[in-house]
Amino acid sequence: MPVALRSIFVTLALTLAFLLAGELVLELRHYFKGYDTLLLGRKPTPDAAPAEAIAPTNGPTADFPFRSPIVDPNAQPETIRIWVASASYAAATDLPPAGSFANQLCDTFLEARGRPCQTLNNSAAAWTTLDNIEQLKQHGPTWKPDYAILYEMSNDIEYYSGKYLGASASPWNFDNGVFDAVRTALHSVAEQTSSYSHLRHYVGGSILLSSQLPDALPETAIAEFRAALLAFIDAARSVDALPVLATFVASHDTATAASMPVDYKFQILRYNGNLSPAGWLNAIDRLNEVIREVGKEQNVPVADLAATLERRPEYFKDFFHFTATGHKAVAAQLGKLLSEQTATFRHGE
Repeated sequence: MPVALRSIFVTLALTLAFLLAGELVLELRHYFKGYDTLLLGRKPTPDAAPAEAIAPTNGPTADFPFRSPIVDPNAQPETIRIWVASASYAAATDLPPAGSFANQLCDTFLEARGRPCQTLNNSAAAWTTLDNIEQLKQHGPTWKPDYAILYEMSNDIEYYSGKYLGASASPWNFDNGVFDAVRTALHSVAEQTSSYSHLRHYVGGSILLSSQLPDALPETAIAEFRAALLAFIDAARSVDALPVLATFVASHDTATAASMPVDYKFQILRYNGNLSPAGWLNAIDRLNEVIREVGKEQNVPVADLAATLERRPEYFKDFFHFTATGHKAVAAQLGKLLSEQTATFRHGE
């Protein structure tokens, strides 16, 4: 083999070895942080049990679609059932189910003192308000909650900004038979690597931060969000539950935007680069206003977490997900707000 060609192969081999070593390091880092990884999978959560262990005490299971302690569909008399409609913020899969604020509400809600209380944590990553509505329609008649609390927003912002502000289709999105199938398969595998995640997070985030992105959602998106809130209220009332709207709280707001870490800005742009970081903060403020307006118009309690929860650094592990300490604080504040605003409600009246 010619020396020049051998040199090329050696360079390529060393480069590949370097990339694989870097990927393995990142895989280990992500694994121990609890993220999904291509080679190692996901580290078991603290509540995970061996495959052959006794029956689980927490859902979700095939018969119990909630990340909460498993209960019977037919509640005992005087039992309070609190349905929490949310996304990854309440699912909190990096913690045991008991660590989620949703499953701590029975300890902080005054009406539950001295009475049986159960939580139905109907939350999963990437769910929007529209998904929460469908879940309530599907499972609400069986599980008959007394309260249906909606805590949702970032996925709605992603959905509406993608719908109304999203870029045109990529030139690579064409149907070219075998080539297109191979390209799609390779891209799918590449997206699962930790290296891709880091490159997209840091390099992609840097590019987007330097670009001119919109600073607000269009009014059509605001109107759709309002309609979704009304639909959730109707879905809750249809199963004889009191709907409760909660405003959304993030680590920073428009008043503290200047102190937002750049890593949080990258997180905002990682999955949806259609709004600037300032646009995200403006959207949260605007949609929280809509939540308050709809609550007043519909005579529905509003747990105004955005106005009452302190934005302490120890409460947030990123822009909108809570630490274990944060979940305790949210549960305490949400329970307090519920106690103040729902004191006269009784199921079925």
